[in-house]
Amino acid sequence: MPTTNRRVLAQEAPFDPVSRGFKDQVDYEQGLHRLGNLTLLEASLNSAGQNEAPETKAKTPNLYPASQLRTVRTLGIQIQQKPGLWSKSDIAARTATLVDFILGRWPLWVDP
Repeated sequence: MPTTNRRVLAQEAPFDPVSRGFKDQVDYEQGLHRLGNLTLLEASLNSAGQNEAPETKAKTPNLYPASQLRTVRTLGIQIQQKPGLWSKSDIAARTATLVDFILGRWPLWVDP
């Protein structure tokens, strides 16, 4: 199953970044590359969600719900169940969760 690295919040936002908790366009562009804004998505589903809002990706049947990857389906459910819009604070929270998971599985620094 070929996958691609995709952004939850699209590079070309179909919304005002300030409405998602960003100070301005520059702040938004910096947030795009954070770990919490990235997910793997099957190449076959990739093009259907380009530049869509996260809420659209989460509910469109041929996007996140159709993924064979549990983490993508779970992300879609989290976005749908969230009160309000997926935002900068959600990216920060997801980044922290992913970092904790990664470091728990593959510790990078081991004290002697």
